[in-house]
Amino acid sequence: YGAICATLGYIPQNCQVINMTKNTEERASVAGWKGLFENITILLVAVAYLPLVNLLAGPTNNMARGFLLATIVFSLAAQIPILFNARYTRKYELNYDGTYREHLLTNKNKEKALSIWDELKYFFQNRPAVVITASAIILYVLQTVRNSMTVYLFEYYFQMPEMTSISLFFSCGLSMLGAMLVSRLVKLFKDSNRAFIIMAIFHSVMYAILYLWIAMSPMETAQKSMHFGPMFILYAFCGLFQGMYYVFPNVMMPAAVDYGIYKHGVNQSGFIYSFFGAFLTLGGALGSFVSSMLLSSTGYVANAAQSAATLSGMLFVGILLPAILSVVHGVLQMFCGITDKKHDEWVKDIAARGLSLQ
Repeated sequence: YGAICATLGYIPQNCQVINMTKNTEERASVAGWKGLFENITILLVAVAYLPLVNLLAGPTNNMARGFLLATIVFSLAAQIPILFNARYTRKYELNYDGTYREHLLTNKNKEKALSIWDELKYFFQNRPAVVITASAIILYVLQTVRNSMTVYLFEYYFQMPEMTSISLFFSCGLSMLGAMLVSRLVKLFKDSNRAFIIMAIFHSVMYAILYLWIAMSPMETAQKSMHFGPMFILYAFCGLFQGMYYVFPNVMMPAAVDYGIYKHGVNQSGFIYSFFGAFLTLGGALGSFVSSMLLSSTGYVANAAQSAATLSGMLFVGILLPAILSVVHGVLQMFCGITDKKHDEWVKDIAARGLSLQ
């Protein structure tokens, strides 16, 4: 369900943004709202899933049945917004008589659709799409490492396992706010790609400060400060900048699709988002592998007192490594080649050539 059905929904929903508007600020606003509801969903599942499992397990405490039924409930609930989406976005793609709108007829003068080899050729000639897609691996390795290591840090380093869910709640809540500020950041820095790079670097700096503060403090001081103290506040506010940073690929990808239309006269939105989705999945898988491998290399032993070297390694993996990866991501994004000014020129050129698209 997650690998196939979710992907079948993910790709066209992202492609719809391209059909809705060519305006960068409007696309940033859409990406912000998308980020907001993604974080709401994460909170909803975190809060409601296991209680629902326990409820549906019944008086015999049949957990297998509880997990199965809870998953079915959430899967059915997920169809509701999808059906609303299909109903209310038809106007961006279909005419009243059910035919496709003119700007979507990408191959109307061709006998057949592009071959997979032509699709690949055009994709790899689209530098913005290649850079944003490839960097998605770094972003999701970063996200997976950070989220997975939170449990270990609060369990063993800070010795406050009860603060794990609380910290994730505050971090996720501030991520929602960060996502909603993305359109304002684009206006502030007067360019989407510039704002993306700046937020990646700023995100890294915040985590680096947090790492140095914790690493240079006595263990007891760090533990006390992470219990709703100054360190906890900084940790939670890192979620604010994380929310801003994570949303930007959704702002930039539509512009990469527009670049492909401008350069080749071919709308590859579905193909590009397929690559992007695959690389997100790959990044998540690599992040889990990297977390597990690095955790093992520190000498970690489950359910046991950890050595000082292991605790130091956990701190490095959970906080400093995401900061390093964020810098790498920001540097890679510098080679994207997109600016809002260039994008406006592409859109005008597309319109002037009457590409709808041939």
